Amino acid sequence: MTITSQKTNTRPLPPDIVLLATEWRPRALLRAQLIEEGFEVVATDTWTTMRRCLRPGAKPLLAIVDLQGLPQPDHVLKDLKTYLGFTS
Repeated sequence: MTITSQKTNTRPLPPDIVLLATEWRPRALLRAQLIEEGFEVVATDTWTTMRRCLRPGAKPLLAIVDLQGLPQPDHVLKDLKTYLGFTS
């Protein structure tokens, strides 16, 4: 029996939820609960990493941002609105 591997050019599906929080305990607890509920979750502590998950064609269903402890939270909110297609 021969096993062959086929290469596919499919991109991974985007996560259902992207979570940004600087403190690891609340981030870990919320991520664990969301995973328990059946969601695919990417959790990060930096806006730079979260921004990568918001690229066109790969937007999550929900973005959760904990502003506490974030450097330049106003900048993050402005960028988030832009990435998600909201206008001021």
